[in-house]
Amino acid sequence: MSQRILPIVAVIGYKKSGKTTLIRSLIAELRSRGYKVMSAKHVHMKEFTMDAEGTDTWWHSNAGANPVVCVSDLETTVLYKKAQSNFSLERLSEYTMKGTDLILLEGFSRWTLKNKSVAKVVMVKSELEYKEYQRDIVGRVLCVCSFSPPRTSDAKMEVLGVERDLETIVEKIVDFVEGEKKTYAVLNELPQLDCGKCGFESCFDLARAIERGEMSKKSCIPMNLGSKLMCRVILDEKEIPLQAFVSEIIRRSMLGMLSTLKGVETKGNEFIEVKVSTPH
Repeated sequence: MSQRILPIVAVIGYKKSGKTTLIRSLIAELRSRGYKVMSAKHVHMKEFTMDAEGTDTWWHSNAGANPVVCVSDLETTVLYKKAQSNFSLERLSEYTMKGTDLILLEGFSRWTLKNKSVAKVVMVKSELEYKEYQRDIVGRVLCVCSFSPPRTSDAKMEVLGVERDLETIVEKIVDFVEGEKKTYAVLNELPQLDCGKCGFESCFDLARAIERGEMSKKSCIPMNLGSKLMCRVILDEKEIPLQAFVSEIIRRSMLGMLSTLKGVETKGNEFIEVKVSTPH
C-alpha cells in the first residue's frame, strides 16, 4: 500500500542562484498566511555534520545512540546518523510535526528533478540554465524565477523576478498546496493498492485525476469489487483493501485450515472475515 507524505515544493537551481534567499522569503510569506512549513536543506559539503567532535552529543553518537536528542532552553535538536546514500523523500515523513502543511526543499535536485510528484520552483541565472532545466526536468514546474531575469528573444521563456513577483510565486505555491490537499482527501477514500487496473501508475495519480474531474471513483476496480468479495480483513478496526485474487487466496486458505479441525465442516461458499488487533 502506498504511503504519501505532505505536498513537497523543491526550490532548485545552480550554485549562487539565490535559492536560500528565496526560501527565506517564501517561509516568511507562507507563515504569514497561516501555513505551517517544514523545510529541508541539502548540504553538498563532504563530511559535513551539525554535531561538533568532542561534545556530549557527539560522544553519545559514537557510543552507538541513534538518534540523539539534545534539549536546551532554546531548542530541541534530533540528530539522526543516516548517510545520504540512505536518504529518500519518503523518509522526510519521519521528521514532520503534526499540523505541517507542506515541505519546502532547498536543493535536492538528485531526488526531485525527475520526480513528478514534487513541484518545482526553478532558479536560473541565464537563458542557458533555463533551457537546460526545461530539457531535463520532469513533473510540475510552478515557475521559473531569478533575482536578475535574463534577457532573451524567446517569447516562450517566462522568468519571474523574485523581488518584483514574490507575491505571484507565493500564490503559485499556495494554489499547489491547496490542490494537493484536495487530492489527498480523495486518496484517503481509495484502497491505495497501486494495482494499476485503472490505467494509472498509482492511486495518487488516479486521485489527482478524480479531483480534476477527469475520472471518477468508479474507475477504481478494487473499490467496486469490495462489496462482491467473499473475504474481509480488518486490522486494528480498519479494513484492508484487497484485490479479488488476494481475497480469494485468504478465504480458501482459512477454509482449508478450518476444515482440518475436528467436528468442523465447510461447504466452500462461506464468507470469511479476519480481524487482527495489535496488543495495547
